Amino acid sequence: MLWFQRVFGRADAARLIGVSLGHLDVIIHRNQDLVDLFSEKVGHARRFSLQDICVLRLAHILERFGRTWLFAIGPASCPCR
Repeated sequence: MLWFQRVFGRADAARLIGVSLGHLDVIIHRNQDLVDLFSEKVGHARRFSLQDICVLRLAHILERFGRTWLFAIGPASCPCR
């Protein structure tokens, strides 16, 4: 498996990020313009890579320290892309 290969489902991604499945769904729904940066839709399922999961985990940490999601996802994704 490669770093950027999107093979993880929503439940696995949520668990690895450290958020509930519902919270991950809210993140996806609220950030429709950015969702392709950290996942892809395959049929009816959303898929995540290890890279996506790391970016979302770091963004989640930055958000917990007061950043808005939009300002958290940018710095989190810069080193990885």
